Amino acid sequence: MHASMNSVSRVLLAFLCAAVVVAARQQSPTHPLRIARLRVPAMPWLPGSRIPLQPQGLGSPYQTIVIGSGSVIGGTFIVPNLASDATSTVVASDGRAIAAANIHLAAIPSPGPIIAVASYDNGIALHNARNFAMLGVLATDGHPSDLAFGSSGDLMATDTDGTTALLLARSPWKASRISQVPFGDEIAYDPIGHAYYITGRFDGDGGVLTRVTAMSQAKSVRVGDTPEGIAIDQLRHRVYVANTNDGTISVVDTTSLTVQKTFAAVPRVFGIALSSNGKTLYAVANQSQSSPFSASGYVASFDVSGSSPHLLARSRPLMFPIGVVADSRHGRIFVTDEEHNSIDVLDAKSLRAVRPPIATCKTPWKPSIADRRLFIPCARSNAIDVIALSSLRRVHGAPFATAGYPLAVHLWSHAR
Repeated sequence: MHASMNSVSRVLLAFLCAAVVVAARQQSPTHPLRIARLRVPAMPWLPGSRIPLQPQGLGSPYQTIVIGSGSVIGGTFIVPNLASDATSTVVASDGRAIAAANIHLAAIPSPGPIIAVASYDNGIALHNARNFAMLGVLATDGHPSDLAFGSSGDLMATDTDGTTALLLARSPWKASRISQVPFGDEIAYDPIGHAYYITGRFDGDGGVLTRVTAMSQAKSVRVGDTPEGIAIDQLRHRVYVANTNDGTISVVDTTSLTVQKTFAAVPRVFGIALSSNGKTLYAVANQSQSSPFSASGYVASFDVSGSSPHLLARSRPLMFPIGVVADSRHGRIFVTDEEHNSIDVLDAKSLRAVRPPIATCKTPWKPSIADRRLFIPCARSNAIDVIALSSLRRVHGAPFATAGYPLAVHLWSHAR
């Protein structure tokens, strides 16, 4: 019934249901009902989503009725698995006011490559990799800042303001939560050890690196102050962790999950990236003359092939660099600048600019490379920019709109 119901009849039925809720609470007929609101963003929500209803003008407790598919548990709407798109209506009342919201439900995506976006405001947004059309958003009941893919094709995303990680299996489709992952920031997957590694800004005592596998509970090791960036050298069994607030990089052994060494890198080291051969590590000093740090940002490269990392090169001052990715095939690195809304293109060895910066959308964050393209999440534009590596020109259809405040973007293949 819900799939064929038009919007007018849906609203009328919603208010009839609200009247039933009010009568159940024995509200006096001498008090008129007020109109309240349920704040649910208007976007297609994927199965497994947990969407907070965010009532405005309703007291607690309030009662709810769902017209269509889905359920409400503890003020959160749960989206079920669906074979086709649909719309459900949630009606809520506290006996003094009523509110209703239409919630658009998306079907499980079809097989094929998908672009996955970590949206701090809304969850994990999925887009068609060919035309960038939005397929739906998985509300994680948290604030994702990064995501990565496992060997089996599963997706894991961090919650930068919570203590769980989201694990999404694509075939069959299932969303679950992993506990004991404190304030996760960036995440990377080690295909040799079959483990996810997540930097955790704070666990109550200090910064940690957390390892998550399918065979064991999450386990953490203490690293430096406020870890953010991460890079994995799978052949040497190392994880590099950028400790932003003490300007160091920790080197963690993946077999024992112990810190092998910690070395001084750059002030406010934020984004880091590793060359394809694992011998050169790039580190971004996330500071600016116009910021409270009153110092120039830049990028430095380090030789990490031996037992003692040492400085190789340092770029000219950059305005306010934040993220970095290595394009080893073309011998260059890309650095996002959150103040100039641009992408610096630097030679991988000398760290000198090889061309003028590429203008992009507002507040570019963590860049990534896939399918011979450079993907840029632009946090303040709610958009993803896409640049062809061969020409360094924007591809057709980019930048494209996505969910709120995107911080990371990756290509999710059907089979990995």
